Amino acid sequence: MVIGLGDRSGRSSNIDISDYLSNNFELNLSRIEGVGEVNVFGSQYAMRIWLDPTKLRQYQLMVSDVRTAIENQNTQVAAGAIGELPASHDQYLNAKVTSGSLLQTPEQFENIIIKANQNGS
Repeated sequence: MVIGLGDRSGRSSNIDISDYLSNNFELNLSRIEGVGEVNVFGSQYAMRIWLDPTKLRQYQLMVSDVRTAIENQNTQVAAGAIGELPASHDQYLNAKVTSGSLLQTPEQFENIIIKANQNGS
């Protein structure tokens, strides 16, 4: 089975749609019994980060420090669900609860704390 999704209003780009599907539907669909494979065609959002080797040396940082900080501060975790089993028979709504969110703008990435010293610097 193939399903195609688009936005005729023009408010969402192909990247917006494929990123939304990848983040919200791909895993859930693949867990349904009888589903062999789920493919989302298109690209997810990505942020390219350029590092300045001189500043890394100046602040005594390594690339791994930057990578770890980005991974730790750019996460989304499942905090639970509302209305999932065991629920009453008249429960018609369920919702996933997530904590944190993925960074999306250059400004959000600029505010990542790479290293914090005891003195606050």
